[in-house]
Amino acid sequence: MTVPGLLPPRYLLTHAGVTLRLECIFPGDERKGLVPAYHFRIINEADEDVGNISFRVDDTPHLIHFAGHIGYAVDPLHRGRHYALRACRALAPFVAEIKGSAIITADTDNTPSLRTIERLGCQYLGNSPDPASVPKISRGCPLKRRYRWTPRPDD
Repeated sequence: MTVPGLLPPRYLLTHAGVTLRLECIFPGDERKGLVPAYHFRIINEADEDVGNISFRVDDTPHLIHFAGHIGYAVDPLHRGRHYALRACRALAPFVAEIKGSAIITADTDNTPSLRTIERLGCQYLGNSPDPASVPKISRGCPLKRRYRWTPRPDD
């Protein structure tokens, strides 16, 4: 699916046996506070779908403080094999081309995601503010650790 203004990557997104398969380009919905995003499936060496990764390409207070530009999930049966890390590294050239850097967040108790973020070499920005202090943020948001990822050429 092509969305005006958002073009699919012009090259294969792959790293260390992981390939990202574009599932859809979401145009966003300003009324709902949703930004444009690319959604990919994470495909492993055995051509199995092991999870997903999203790249949100705009900025809102909620995205900057809580959701982040990058979101990933690995299916429980495939965890522990660094698929999220490899998917981020596969996405790195596209992130560098589109935004230059990206915010990645994780719940403060999500140790596997925090390890992935640290292995990417992200810069720690601090914890998110109290959701009540940010306009248009629901009070149900958990506290997040916030990082800036600036993909390097060797990613």
